[in-house]
Amino acid sequence: MKYDLEKFDGSNNFSLWRIKMHDVLIQQGLLKALKGNQRLPETMSADEKEDMLERAHSALIITKAVVATSSSGIDSDTIKL
Repeated sequence: MKYDLEKFDGSNNFSLWRIKMHDVLIQQGLLKALKGNQRLPETMSADEKEDMLERAHSALIITKAVVATSSSGIDSDTIKL
């Protein structure tokens, strides 16, 4: 599924971009990844968790979000969706 989401470049409305990005991550089933690896369901394998984290990170990078990553996943203190 393709989403038409403008890249955040600092000149557009961050609040509106954040709402749209939040919705995109929900639609892609990736919003939980922002909470980090330890907060993903225990029923997921390590590979599934890693894949979800990578896909969420990629979605944010594609739209030029500033994201910090750590071994526990995406730093949700850096980007609040």
